[in-house]
Amino acid sequence: MSSTIDRVHFYERQYLRAFDLEAEQLYHIEMRRRLNISLHTWGIVDGLDLRESETVPGIPREFYISRGMAIDAYGRELIVPVDTPITDADLDRNRIQTETEFFLSIAYRRELTTPPSGGYQLCDIKDQYTRWHESFEVLITKDDPTANLGSEPTVADPLSDDPSLQPWPIVLGKITTKRPVGGRLTVDNAPVAARRYAGVRAQQLVTPSTSVTSDPGEAARPLIVEADLLAHKNLYVGENFELTNVSGKPIVDPTKEKPPATGVTKIQKDLFLQGEFYANVGGEWLKLKDYLQSFIPEIQVGRTIVPVVPSSTSDTTKDTAQIVVTLKRLRKPQERVISVAIASITWQNRTEETAWAADAADNGSRIKLVVKEPKPAQELATNKYQFDVEWEVEPTSNTVPNHTRIREFTLSWVAVFTP
Repeated sequence: MSSTIDRVHFYERQYLRAFDLEAEQLYHIEMRRRLNISLHTWGIVDGLDLRESETVPGIPREFYISRGMAIDAYGRELIVPVDTPITDADLDRNRIQTETEFFLSIAYRRELTTPPSGGYQLCDIKDQYTRWHESFEVLITKDDPTANLGSEPTVADPLSDDPSLQPWPIVLGKITTKRPVGGRLTVDNAPVAARRYAGVRAQQLVTPSTSVTSDPGEAARPLIVEADLLAHKNLYVGENFELTNVSGKPIVDPTKEKPPATGVTKIQKDLFLQGEFYANVGGEWLKLKDYLQSFIPEIQVGRTIVPVVPSSTSDTTKDTAQIVVTLKRLRKPQERVISVAIASITWQNRTEETAWAADAADNGSRIKLVVKEPKPAQELATNKYQFDVEWEVEPTSNTVPNHTRIREFTLSWVAVFTP
């Protein structure tokens, strides 16, 4: 097809040749295909599934291409009018001889058919046919046939009608082949893979409510999307609006100067969710409740009883209390602090107390219990942390071996974990 656009001009008593009639036909073909590639992206339009036929006992599994339509990158329509089996002839023509997985595609095909009626043929002209038959051919390849086709043609490029010059297969899926013992190679499975559907290239989708002739009752008709809606860039519902902060603190509006490539959703009015809202925090998907709680510090309180085992070699007894905190909500907190205080002291029994007191009076000793500042937390597991608290008690009794006046004491603590 030409890169120029010419439309045949007819006039009375004009001498028409086959060239003129071909030009008339070519104009309409060109314009239709340019419309196809300007308003649509190439791919499957409808149908063209790889399906398994009904099982018949004693007969190998059979697969077929369901009827449907596709548009290739040159705007050519590929029509499969009826369900079409994948046959041994397709395997042979594509030289498939091994048991492995292949891509199955279809490509635009044309061929001359229907010779002129008897007595109307000319002796000096070849290929005297009266019709171009448009159809498709089945391609079976080891690699994706669309991987190395180059750039897609644009609406201003020459669009060839000859598929041998400008091929563009449409992948329908994959097939796996199998050769039964002593039998022919057959198609054993047809998994869904590598399918691409045609899209719409437009800036606006207009619903009936915006039509100049629409009835007021049409205003409530929505735009319906039957499957998933994927926004590869930004999503705006309603007019784009500027992000402001009433507190006067600066806020960054990623859409104010230049919209970013991804990640911004703006909804001008209400948002209703019938399901859950999720947010990704630290690689973990959290529900709305958990997401909001991820901003709030987790505070835990508790008590730890510390037994006092006297030293046999020193007047001062020293040791470390271990406070283990298991988080219930937060994961991987950024800050972990704890405050401790002496909540209670348990003294020895009366007999030991009397002996110790007498010895302390002789030596003029006074009881001292020291609890030092806790050390930074150690992470034991994903949600478990340990704080070490050093303490010391003195003096140790000389009269009663391995004895202190304090039997045990209790530490009360408050641990704060910040997201």
